[in-house]
Amino acid sequence: MHNFSQTITAAARMPIIPTLSIIAGIFLISYVAMMAFVMTYGAMQMQFAQSVRDTGAHVGVLESQYLALVTKINHTNPATLDLTKPTSIAYIIDTSQPTVSIRMR
Repeated sequence: MHNFSQTITAAARMPIIPTLSIIAGIFLISYVAMMAFVMTYGAMQMQFAQSVRDTGAHVGVLESQYLALVTKINHTNPATLDLTKPTSIAYIIDTSQPTVSIRMR
């Protein structure tokens, strides 16, 4: 059977206050490490959100430049650029042949 006196003396040999202090220190270090991780993650998420907003603004600028150029082209008289109307218009007839062939061995 088990000897309870050995268990009691083993527990009595281990001091309670230093053991609890070590456990509290481990919890404190873990808490600080988790807080640092969460703060770093939050900062990275904010930087990513700002990057998305900056990219959206850049796309808006490019789109407005594109639309301004299209408007300029639409309002341009082709005759001022020495362009003339085509004499005839021809369309290519579909031959139903594949445009890309796969070579078989």
